[in-house]
Amino acid sequence: MAFKIVSISSSVAETHKTDVHNNRNILAAIIEVLVLCGKQNIPIRDHTEERSNFLVILKSKAIIDPILMEHILLCEMDHKDKYNEKDSSDSTSCGIKDNNYEVREEILTFIHATETTGEALAQLDLSTLDSLGIKE
Repeated sequence: MAFKIVSISSSVAETHKTDVHNNRNILAAIIEVLVLCGKQNIPIRDHTEERSNFLVILKSKAIIDPILMEHILLCEMDHKDKYNEKDSSDSTSCGIKDNNYEVREEILTFIHATETTGEALAQLDLSTLDSLGIKE
């Protein structure tokens, strides 16, 4: 019984080559559907994602394209996981301005917001800055 020895670099290169081929196949299918919708004046979106003309046509193409079908199924699973999280609170970031009042983004921490009104977010930012020892 003979075993084929494959180097790690050639295995990585082969995986990369397969990924590139699959991504090009998926992108080509998406572009074909977008061009079809444009030529036929078909709206891409509807009021809900489930009724999207684009997705309906793309899924019909995926019936005969296993690479595209796998991609769509993975995207749908990721989408469901993303929106079915148990923690339904919103997250926000807390930032500051420098002494010259130049706006630059400096994320100090991420905090959970139970309310998303301007007043509630401002109070949350002030209490977070205070807890971090940052004064005006």
